[in-house]
Amino acid sequence: MEILKKCYLYFLPGIIPTLLLLIAHRVYGERWPSITILIILDLLITIPLMIYLISVESHKPFGFGAIKEIFDMQIRMDLWPTFGLIFLSLLWAICSFILLKPVNELLQHHLFQWIPDWFSPGLYPGKHDTSVMKLSWLLMIPFSVLMPLMEEIYFRGFLLPREHFDDWRAPLLNTILFCAYHLWSPQLFVTRVIAIFPMNYLVWRYKNIYLSIIPHVLLNVIGDVVLTYPLIFG
Repeated sequence: MEILKKCYLYFLPGIIPTLLLLIAHRVYGERWPSITILIILDLLITIPLMIYLISVESHKPFGFGAIKEIFDMQIRMDLWPTFGLIFLSLLWAICSFILLKPVNELLQHHLFQWIPDWFSPGLYPGKHDTSVMKLSWLLMIPFSVLMPLMEEIYFRGFLLPREHFDDWRAPLLNTILFCAYHLWSPQLFVTRVIAIFPMNYLVWRYKNIYLSIIPHVLLNVIGDVVLTYPLIFG
């Protein structure tokens, strides 16, 4: 892919919801948590935008035909090796996010301290009404499944095969650009690269997108839904 086209395809799905998040805060202030607004924007705009971009680049109506082709092209693997790789990828990602938390805090304090607190997505009990927090948590349930599913289809199923490298640099570049697309949480960039590169490498190595879809969905469900439940309903 050409550099400008690569930037366009990788970053447009991140730029649009980020700009709309800034506009929403300008209009509504901090009445709603930024994570709630971002979830709504991603479900209503980012996911359809990714499907549209796949459609345009693949010359197939609505993108669904191209998405079906992505899944049809995956190479089948034996069940137990697949589960083993998924388990190891998930374990690596979880450990990375836990162990590298001091790195995130260091980057937040020294490089991204200029970013206002309201901009960082998260649920913070006591800052908003209980009803708002519970609604936000409920929205996280479908979001934690649909968004990582679509991200993997778009970034791994659609963009990764279009990288011009034919070695490990392809999944590495794809990982770096994918992590950079998360404009709303730049302090997590280093952690994300380390956490998800192994699963992306496995997708490239074995030509099987399920090796990233399943651990990515599980990682989001655990982090966004399971671990926040006691904070909201405890």
